[in-house]
Amino acid sequence: MGQNIIHVSPTYVDKVFEEKGFFETEVSTLQLLEANFINNPVIDHYPFPKLISSDVKNYTIRITSCGLNLKQDHSAYSDTICREYLKCTIDCIVNNLKNLFIVHHNIHERNFCINSKGHVHLIDFETALRKSESYITRKPARAKYCLERIENYRDEFKELIYNYIT
Repeated sequence: MGQNIIHVSPTYVDKVFEEKGFFETEVSTLQLLEANFINNPVIDHYPFPKLISSDVKNYTIRITSCGLNLKQDHSAYSDTICREYLKCTIDCIVNNLKNLFIVHHNIHERNFCINSKGHVHLIDFETALRKSESYITRKPARAKYCLERIENYRDEFKELIYNYIT
C-alpha cells in the first residue's frame, strides 16, 4: 500500500507514507477510533494501534506495537489465545468499525497482529473509508460500503484469524 515500516521496537512502530492522503487517513482514523472507542463486549485491551506521534511534513507516524502479524511466526503465542476471548475481541473490533461507519478495505493476514498476551489487533487504516450514516445505510450500488458489509466482517475476521491460530 502507501506506507513502509521504517522501524519496529517492542513498544512502537514508525511508519512513513508515500502519499499525504494515506498519511491523513491513517492518522484521522486512529484518532477517531481512540476518541470514540466503545469497549463492547468488554475486553482487557485496546484492539487497534494507538497513535503516539505524527509528523505532517514527512508523512511519518509512530504507533504502539501490536505484536506479530498473522503471516509471521507467532506460534509461541498460541497457548495464550483463548477462542472465546478472541470472539469477543473480533466483536469489539467490528462494533467499533460499525459504530463509526469505517470500511477498512484492506483485510488480510498482515493487518491482524497477535501479541505475547494473545491479544489480537486490527492495524493499517491508510485506505479506510468513513462514510456517513445516511450513505452507508441506504445500500449503495457498491455493496462494500453498506452497513451489512461491515457486519460481515465478523465472519471474515473469524475465518481469517482462526485459520492462522489453529
